[in-house]
Order: sequence, then structure tokens, then C-alpha cells
Amino acid sequence: MSGGTGTSGGVDVELVPVDDRSWPVLERLVQLERHDLSEVTGELPDDDGGFADRRIERWRSEPGFEALLVLHDGLPAGFVLTRPFDDGSSFVHSFFVMRGLRRLGVGRRAALDVLRSRPGRWSISFLEENPGASPFWREVVREVAGPAYEESRRTAPDGREFTFLVVDVP
Repeated sequence: MSGGTGTSGGVDVELVPVDDRSWPVLERLVQLERHDLSEVTGELPDDDGGFADRRIERWRSEPGFEALLVLHDGLPAGFVLTRPFDDGSSFVHSFFVMRGLRRLGVGRRAALDVLRSRPGRWSISFLEENPGASPFWREVVREVAGPAYEESRRTAPDGREFTFLVVDVP
């Protein structure tokens, strides 16, 4: 996806590929995401107060890995990290929207724009214990494909259980 703008019910959302100039913005947003998830994962910051996240560097160089900023009214509102998945589908690796913009349609618009930007098979994973992720993603995939999606549970190498939704986007 090369970036795009969408509106839904007056919600202005733009997806912009992360470049060298905007990389520090992504890094700060990832810290907010990790803080949010710490409520579910129990993860604590390092002694410098930040959450270590070495995985993000892969989005700078690996083929097929794409980092997008979610902008709302021109300002950073969140991010989306996508990559190829082991089954050949596109994979939403991480998806984050600022707390102050949740339930206003920003995340829904961004998620729909990402999925529709690349028709084909998509995989999405989330921690079932994440109170907002479960209903959010099920609503999004139903909007894209109706009831025609697959759902399964998988255990990550660290032992955490993830729910996976697989959907074919027309």
C-alpha cells in the first residue's frame, strides 16, 4: 500500500508509509502500544523507562514488510505494521490507535483501508484478553467478508495464546 485517504462518517484517516523522517514518530507510537498492551501482557519497561522492541527494525529493511502511520486530521493517530505471513497471506502484525481516538471510527477506517488496499488473503492476530481487539477485529472482518472468515487459536513461542482471523478480501 502506498498510502491513501479515507473518510467514513466524517472521519478523516490517511495511511502514510513510514520513511526515515517519520521513523521516530513510529518508534514513539510503538512505545505507547507496548504500554497499552502491558495491561494484558504484564510486560514492564526497561530500567530506562522504555519498552525494548527490537522487532520493529525489520520493518525498515525486510522485503514485503510495510510500516504505515495512521493520520487523523493530519496528525499521528496510530500505526499499522504488515508483512507476508508463512501461509502466503498478508499479515497485520501490529495495529494501534491512540486511546483518545478509539470508538470514533478512526481505527475501523484505517483497518478497512489497509485490508482493501491489497485484495487477497489476510491474517490478523490479537490477544483475546485485549478487551478492545477482539470485538474490533471481528467487526472489521465481517464488514469486509460477511461471515466468511476462519478463526483459530495459536500459541506463540513465548507461550501466549493468540486468536487468528483469516479472511479473503475481494
